[in-house]
Amino acid sequence: MNISQFLAHLYWVSKFGRPKRKVSAESLFAHPELLENPVFFLSTGRCGTEWFTHLLQNDKQLAVFHNPYPNLSVQNKFMFELSHQPKKEVIVTGKQLVFAGRESYFRYAVKTEKRYVETNNHITFFADSLAELFPTAQFLHLYRHPGDFVTSGLNRGWFDENNDATQKMITSDESAWNSLTQLEKVAWVWNGTNGFIEDFKRKNPERITSYDFTKRSPEALEQVLQFLNVRIDRSTILKSLDKKRNVQKHSQHPKYTQWEDADKERLRKICGDLAWKYDYDL
Repeated sequence: MNISQFLAHLYWVSKFGRPKRKVSAESLFAHPELLENPVFFLSTGRCGTEWFTHLLQNDKQLAVFHNPYPNLSVQNKFMFELSHQPKKEVIVTGKQLVFAGRESYFRYAVKTEKRYVETNNHITFFADSLAELFPTAQFLHLYRHPGDFVTSGLNRGWFDENNDATQKMITSDESAWNSLTQLEKVAWVWNGTNGFIEDFKRKNPERITSYDFTKRSPEALEQVLQFLNVRIDRSTILKSLDKKRNVQKHSQHPKYTQWEDADKERLRKICGDLAWKYDYDL
């Protein structure tokens, strides 16, 4: 082992702990079942993923990552852009991309006999590839009121001065996209992302559950943890519900309840059907 390999080993030990077994990347890709029961979050982001990360870290059998490197945001958008291609080809491409980006994470989870959990929203459009790559993987759909999500996106400057927004899904119809306001573009991301997840849920109902982060029901949260077979005691859950994570520090845009009627109508036109499904009042 040369010095660079040794330093890399130390880095991964700091992330996962001391290895208990050996496994090569080649063996893991050939036998993905070695990674037992991983959990992947599917979401728009800005809906409680970091909060869930801190909660799940209370189960020491889990290796939980909110922002692994690379975060795959560019590749996530690429997977969305491929969604009109033949499904089989898209899945093959996605499997190669996600394994290349997460190989060391997956491998050290196996080596340390920990259950891998990724709350990062930039793997959402890899869902079909992840489901096929890891047959025992489970998924959590995390969502939030579209008005609150859009307000958060506006405050972060998505599709305005924040260049990172270019890594998010956008319609291939350039003229239609350019005709949208900033608010409508962020709303389109909410609707398109959750619509994609709903399609995935219909195809894999036994492998995915959902949680409404707007309502944050402790009973619903316990059901989610039970579905994922995660062991966290009720007192820890209740304490966590009172904590806020990754809160927007500077708010230039008003809360949804204070929006003008015209802006609420713009949101309804884009997100109305799914908002109704999620029992949100727009």
